[in-house]
Amino acid sequence: MLALYILLALGLLVLLSRAVYLVFRDMEGRKKQRLNGLLLLFLSIVIFLSMVSYLISGSVNKNLFGPLGHYLSRLLFNAFGISSLVIPVLVFLGGVGLLRNTFNRLFFRIGGFITGLFFVLFITLGYFKLPSVWSGELGSKVGNLIVEGIGLSGGIIVSVFLLGIFTFLFIETGFIRIKRKEKPVVSTEKPVRKKAVRREKKKVVKKEKKDKKKQKEEDKEDKEDKVIEVTGYKEKFLSLLSEPVRERREEMNVLKEKATLLEEKLRDMGVEGKVINIIVGPVITRFEYRPSSGVKISRIASLSDDLAMALRAEKLRILAPIPGKEVVGIEIPNRNREIVFLKELLLDKSFQTNPSMLYIPIGKDITGAPYFSDIGEMPHLLVAGVTGSGKSVFLNSLITSILYKATPSEVRFIMIDPKRIELSIYNGIPHLLFPAIAESEDAVKILKRAEELMEVRYRELSRVGVRDINAYNKKVRDKLPYILIVVDELADLLLQKGREVERVLIRLAQKARA
Repeated sequence: MLALYILLALGLLVLLSRAVYLVFRDMEGRKKQRLNGLLLLFLSIVIFLSMVSYLISGSVNKNLFGPLGHYLSRLLFNAFGISSLVIPVLVFLGGVGLLRNTFNRLFFRIGGFITGLFFVLFITLGYFKLPSVWSGELGSKVGNLIVEGIGLSGGIIVSVFLLGIFTFLFIETGFIRIKRKEKPVVSTEKPVRKKAVRREKKKVVKKEKKDKKKQKEEDKEDKEDKVIEVTGYKEKFLSLLSEPVRERREEMNVLKEKATLLEEKLRDMGVEGKVINIIVGPVITRFEYRPSSGVKISRIASLSDDLAMALRAEKLRILAPIPGKEVVGIEIPNRNREIVFLKELLLDKSFQTNPSMLYIPIGKDITGAPYFSDIGEMPHLLVAGVTGSGKSVFLNSLITSILYKATPSEVRFIMIDPKRIELSIYNGIPHLLFPAIAESEDAVKILKRAEELMEVRYRELSRVGVRDINAYNKKVRDKLPYILIVVDELADLLLQKGREVERVLIRLAQKARA
């Protein structure tokens, strides 16, 4: 009879699952998640009231939910006894977690503790020869086996021991969580940058190590590529950025004096010509010098050190010639460098109107015009420079510009930060597939997982018959987000895990551009 009840319940669950699939398959991710949460809440209430009604009346006609509620309650009580009342509580917790989108450690702790209580109560009631509604058939069999093996006293000791373990785990993980909150993994305050060239100091922190169970759950979530709705944030986002401030540039008459001095110095060195144009950029000033006929360009190029000394410049660069022009470019650093503000670039019309989610501001060109590029069209991007040259500032600007333009359903990040101080500030944003990785061992594992995900996506692209994600997203309903891997201090990572990292990076560099 019990087997018949189980088959009936399974059949009802299959029909219900099919109906839910047909209703929800066209919905977006977050709406679907909320509706699933509401369904679980409704289901938990139905199960609980059906079970209470069954305990009070025990009749099909008097059950609040009729035959379905009666037979479902009968199945649960016959199988697990009175301890089955915990089941609707677990379903209720799952519904709350889906509605609030907060499947965090607290939810798993509470759910695990309630499941432990259910198990202890389930076997303990089986020690005593009670009616099946109390211990259930399974509880009676398990309890009898324990009593026959170690006796009633031994069984009670086992139950108390198990209850102590579950209680200890519940309390201990709570204390661990409190300690971690005292020393948080990431700062909860949003950093405010007053100047684009200055960088705030951040605490060196340790990345939390995930247990295997949590890692498996995250693996499942990563494969699903959940869609998260983020709307109405752009105006507030821009308000966090500093307003552009115009730096005072050198006066044109001063620059003309420099041009005259440049002509004189070249004349002293036996090179005749004239400066025909002066272009003032945010960082350098370019003098366009037209040499007289008969002057070899190579001769001008060899005079860079002499000209730098004559003009008292820190350094000087000669473009001989400027592509597309019959002039030589002589570039001298400005005394006062102009700060390029990120907000100014994000508000630029060409950035606002470009549809690509990977379109990023690079800075300004020699003329002071904003310059942008699309990461999706690059082979890959390597940022190099000496210490203090602004690599980290640029990297943060790149990430910020993508966060401004793309939702988590369009772009997701994998961040590797061996220094622990640059990318950890992004922990907690919905765009991250994982918290910022600090340990080199974890970085290798994550890169290997990215390689596996790349292969999965290529198989999916092949199945649909397209070459890249853009074409794929135009054909299917459930779109795939771009996955952008950001590595700070790549050289340090290569020093620690050279061969392992190199192999994965080569694979990703060769193939992970579709």
